Amino acid sequence: MRRIICYIVYGNDDDYYNSTKFSILTLLNYTHNTDIEIVVLTSNVDQFKQYPVTLQQITDQQKKQWSLDHQYHFRIKNLGLQNIIKSLHLSIDDKILFFDTDIYFKNNPLKLFDLITEKQVLLYKNEGRICDKKRFKYYKNNLQDKDCFISQNAQMWGSAVIGITASEDYLIKEADQLMLSLVDKLDIKQAHTIEQLSLAETLRKKFEIVEGVKHVNNFSTSKRKDYAMPIIKKLLKENKLLNIESLAKKALKIKINRPILQIIKDKIYD
Repeated sequence: MRRIICYIVYGNDDDYYNSTKFSILTLLNYTHNTDIEIVVLTSNVDQFKQYPVTLQQITDQQKKQWSLDHQYHFRIKNLGLQNIIKSLHLSIDDKILFFDTDIYFKNNPLKLFDLITEKQVLLYKNEGRICDKKRFKYYKNNLQDKDCFISQNAQMWGSAVIGITASEDYLIKEADQLMLSLVDKLDIKQAHTIEQLSLAETLRKKFEIVEGVKHVNNFSTSKRKDYAMPIIKKLLKENKLLNIESLAKKALKIKINRPILQIIKDKIYD
């Protein structure tokens, strides 16, 4: 059984590449001397040539096609993941973990593979039923009485972590079809998590979904990113001559969580 960890990063913003490198570096502290394979699907393979990963190229044509002619770039995650699975020619019981670029690790995340079973898949976090949460009211208000295959019990699950077996890649295609039907009915500028909802609802019909949030760290909010990215950039710049193993150990010791005084200051000036 193969165990694959994958990332998808594209575009011209160096912060996305730096955060992906930081995530991989923290991960390498736990994958050393294991059979874990790390795959990076990217539009700039040169960024990762010194890293012990398998590189796959996203072409401009793929980005255009997967993002609906650049109208909804969030779709690239699901279709990029499907592309990785197909390209690796995996067996049906091989396991795949996807991480967003702002996920990093302070503890061993490999136990996440144990949560992926024949009857169970993994997503980052259950964010609640869309009809119960105020922040999802756009869905509730705009999907009523529409033939969109979304029930009142539909749940939003964050997809910063996705864990499935290779046999479930067909469900990504089904989720994409659901997403396309919702895109036709919704304003994608107001409902920017359509791909998450579609994936969760598709998986939920076939499997139990469990959370992976407790096993990873992230800096996903804008304030956390503003604090973390200069620290990560400095780490990579000042240690670019180090070998990867030494750089990985340094990355593990770096603190990118905001101190309490910074959090208070951010709230005051928010």
